[in-house]
Order: sequence, then structure tokens, then C-alpha cells
Amino acid sequence: MKRRWLTYISIGILFGILDFYFPSHATIWLFAVWLVPIVPIILYQAKVSHSKKLSALASGLTWFIAVVFYYLTNVFQLAIGSSYEPWMSISNYKSPHFWSNWKSTLLSYVLGHIIEWGIIGVIGGSIIGFLVSFIFLFFSRKEVVK
Repeated sequence: MKRRWLTYISIGILFGILDFYFPSHATIWLFAVWLVPIVPIILYQAKVSHSKKLSALASGLTWFIAVVFYYLTNVFQLAIGSSYEPWMSISNYKSPHFWSNWKSTLLSYVLGHIIEWGIIGVIGGSIIGFLVSFIFLFFSRKEVVK
């Protein structure tokens, strides 16, 4: 695996964790924030590989990893004791419903949302990756021709 792909995964992990702690509520701002980590990835991948497909793969992968780590950060928050759901804290492991609560939360909320938003991240990230790399490669070829 090329080192740049590990960088893309690392950026996805970091972005997923930061997005959990710094949520935005305005739709336009939210979309812009999600473009911040992948536009440099797309441009770099397009420049190095001259491939729209690899750029699409890189951005889809980055968004998918960000989604996964967003929800894993949520699991961590619940485990250490969220003020919203204190019964999920590890300190309540002796509670008779502790494990059934965790099973329900992990299967329905965490896994369900990772699948739902992961698919959106892969498809959306891939489309944006393809389009941005297409534009970049189109204009970079024009400059070479001149």
C-alpha cells in the first residue's frame, strides 16, 4: 500500500473524530466542512496518478473512514459516560440491562448509521472526487498544450 493511501485513511480518522466534537448545523457550512479534507486529497491524487478513478476512490475512502470513526468516537463517549445516556457508561456494567442496551445501541444505532452514512460517503465522495479530478486534469492538460 502506498504511503499516500495511509495518509488518506489517517485524514479520514482525524476528520471523523473532529467532526464528532465540532458539529455544524448549517447545511452549507456542513457541506463545505466535508469538502475541506478531500479536495487536497483529490488534487494530489489526480496530480500523482493522472487518474479520475483513483481520485474518486481516495475521496470515497476518506469519507467512509471519517463516517466510521465519527460513530466509533460516539461509542467511546457512551462508554466513558455521556451526560445524555449515563446508563451506557462502563461503570454501570452490573446493571441487568447493560449488555442488552449496548447490543441494541451497537446494532441499530452505530452499525445502522455506519452502513447508511458510509454508503452516502462512498458514493458522494466518489462522485465529488471524480468531478474535481476531471476538472483539475482537464485544465492541467490545457496548460501543457499551450
